[in-house]
Amino acid sequence: MTPKQKADELVNKYETYLYNKFTLDDQWVNCVECALIAVDEILNAIDWNYYEGRMESEQNYWQQVREEIDKL
Repeated sequence: MTPKQKADELVNKYETYLYNKFTLDDQWVNCVECALIAVDEILNAIDWNYYEGRMESEQNYWQQVREEIDKL
């Protein structure tokens, strides 16, 4: 799954569960914020230095997902 697809999936999941697909503009912002929080938690939960580059692609992936969510 590309970072763009993952970003869309995360925001859409929050939209579905929080607002049952009937979102207003301010509610959409809440869905985006929830997705950003989730990705930030993933990025902060892992000690990336511990893995010494073995998970660099994984870290880059989640950073790209965050950037794609920011674009929404």
